[in-house]
Amino acid sequence: MKRSSLLTRPIGAALLCVVLLLGLVGCGERAASAPTATATAPAPSVVPTETVPQPTPTATATVAPSAMPQPATEPSADFEEAPCPFTVPPGVAVDCGYVVVPEDHARTDGPTIKLSVAVFRDTSDERQPDPLVLLSGGPGEKTVERALNIAQFLARFAPNRDLVIYDQRGVGLSEPALDCPEVLEVAFGLLDESDPEVAMVAGFEAVVACHDRLVADGHDLAVYTTAQSAADVDAIRRVLGYDKVNLYGASYGSFLAQATMRDYPEGIRSVILESVWPLEVSFFAESSERIARTALQLLEDCEADEGCANAYPDVKSVLFDVIDGLNAEPVPITVTNPLDGQSYPAVLSGDGVYGILVSTLYQTQLIPALPQAIYDVSNGDYGLMTQLSGARLMLFDLVTRGVQYSVICVEDLVGRTREEVLARVAALPTQLQGRVDPEQAIDYGIFGICEKWTSGEADPSFKEPLVSDIPTLLMAGEYDGITPPEYARQVADRLSNSTMFEVPAAGHDGETLSDCAVGIIVGFIDDPEATLEASCIEQIPAMAFDLPTEPVEIVLEPYESEALGIRGVVPAGWTEPSPGIFARASSALDPVAMQLVLVAKSAEDLLAIVATQFGLDQSPARVDQREANGLAWNLYEFDAQGVHRFLALAEADGQTLIVVMRYDADERDALHEDVFIPVVDALVPYS
Repeated sequence: MKRSSLLTRPIGAALLCVVLLLGLVGCGERAASAPTATATAPAPSVVPTETVPQPTPTATATVAPSAMPQPATEPSADFEEAPCPFTVPPGVAVDCGYVVVPEDHARTDGPTIKLSVAVFRDTSDERQPDPLVLLSGGPGEKTVERALNIAQFLARFAPNRDLVIYDQRGVGLSEPALDCPEVLEVAFGLLDESDPEVAMVAGFEAVVACHDRLVADGHDLAVYTTAQSAADVDAIRRVLGYDKVNLYGASYGSFLAQATMRDYPEGIRSVILESVWPLEVSFFAESSERIARTALQLLEDCEADEGCANAYPDVKSVLFDVIDGLNAEPVPITVTNPLDGQSYPAVLSGDGVYGILVSTLYQTQLIPALPQAIYDVSNGDYGLMTQLSGARLMLFDLVTRGVQYSVICVEDLVGRTREEVLARVAALPTQLQGRVDPEQAIDYGIFGICEKWTSGEADPSFKEPLVSDIPTLLMAGEYDGITPPEYARQVADRLSNSTMFEVPAAGHDGETLSDCAVGIIVGFIDDPEATLEASCIEQIPAMAFDLPTEPVEIVLEPYESEALGIRGVVPAGWTEPSPGIFARASSALDPVAMQLVLVAKSAEDLLAIVATQFGLDQSPARVDQREANGLAWNLYEFDAQGVHRFLALAEADGQTLIVVMRYDADERDALHEDVFIPVVDALVPYS
């Protein structure tokens, strides 16, 4: 293998996810998730976004899309067209439907199942014949409903190529879908349960109830496995008419990619593996030790950083004290799901604090806030930790549980014993072992679940490491405790045509979000045999932990964009992660962001869109009017999905100028007077 020697220290800049006019726009959304170590709540690594079409700016004339190019051959009769489960924006060429495959690929004359597929066609003259195929995480992550957002993310990596996004067997919109609403109901219902044994048993019983219902409905759980899914990947390639494909798999998707490389190498041109999970590794047998090591390393790095150490001295010891104190006396809190604004009564225990720390390693943009959150709790301030706890709720319903348990129970524990897991837990610091008796945790954890989940067990040969010469790029994050960098190195060592990079400061979801990573991946897909230019990794700074800061005076500066068709002012020092989008980002959880845009819709139509997308009973009511630069502005203010927003609309020559701002309630008045109103007054069409 070819390995980068640039295994330096981590990123600095936290990636932003800012709520804007028509939805949660993920700044660098990734499309994969990791296995979860709990029975009642998932921990996927993608920060989900509302799959909502944005109004199309019209600063330039719209050009009709060219005729849609087709694959090398027409899709076979095993493809059934169907409407897309999302609104297709103008100019986007996408085919949706189902690829029909055998339920059991060993019985081609047996029952069939349907895989939900969305194929985004490249319409350029430079279109290449080999698409990029996403293998999502989980196992069991739902993707097709979010395909529009995911395609926008993937398109950065594979210009001039089709993008194939699908729900794996049993997942999401595929038919059948092995959902477990019993588990989801219990996960939310147990948020305020202070007794960990009660919560554990209830979660276990919910999983068993789901199993029993799925079996009673006639589902053969033994065919929902990685080996069968690898055969599905090859079937999708053949049915859609592609000779070769490029695979992109992260977390469990990397696991599935390796199985596909082993079983169906003839159809693969290149492979990108992110957050790598080796075939031979048991996620659950090794997870407690691996995750604890990374979490503690993060805190030790804070102690080694002068600014972090001064702000949060001896943070690891403080964490242990917090865990001991809250395990003795949990405190009541209220957590809010950022996706829908729904709030739930909950309790914060010491085990809960550690669980929040672990789940935050899935979300790179939140990691810098962890030392402050720990210290705040030690001082009796639970606000930041509560926010981080709420962020976990976004992740609860991203995974189809029936598939997840089938895959894990068939494959993950092969050759592993309860005694091994108990020994690993016993080696942890006492505070990280949990309040539940370890033996009982085994009985009601994954070992106990898999004894009840009748899906069989894979042959030991399935766990043999992959050996391959397919061109492969591997990306790992320094603070990924779920699939740590040593896993990527372990896999890369047996791939004779591979290159591996460790990305500084990235958690489980952050390896491919920077411009540096995008450039590396684009170069690799363009020519998988070429030597990659990756010197930019050396320039990625160390983790920039959130530190206490003094309020910064707001200064406005001129801004203009011919592409967006607007001119005005914006706050100096705010970042522009996307054209017309400005984020303050004073900390990892800073919600303050703003968008300026010119849209070819009437103000009345835009208000109706806002009401529909945010589930409001009616369009927001106007709260004020003002005139500036010959424009008549209508001002609105509304709350939706737990988020506060200002909105201003002004029609100009058949189009509408928009200013929308997300704000924190504590800063409402200052942001309204010092930012929102001056920006509104200055915004005009570009001329």
